[in-house]
Amino acid sequence: MNFDPALLETYRTLLQTTDLQKAYQEFIRLFRFLRNELERQMPDFRFQSSITENAMDYAYFSLTNPALKEKGLGLRPILRGQSIHLVLLG
Repeated sequence: MNFDPALLETYRTLLQTTDLQKAYQEFIRLFRFLRNELERQMPDFRFQSSITENAMDYAYFSLTNPALKEKGLGLRPILRGQSIHLVLLG
């Protein structure tokens, strides 16, 4: 397996000179708030109990309601980079 030493050094420098980890944690905290707020405002829907995250690539959770579930469908808001996508599952 090959590693790019320059990118590893860039990552190390970012960790040492910025609040990259804290910023990412705040980003996830915001997404959790969004999930919780949607759950509160949409009582007919059932939400995945936690957010799935993959380092800094993306974060998502799933939700469905009885009508969607009956059809084998669900929804998944995905936060990726600077955009949010809503995906229909099924």
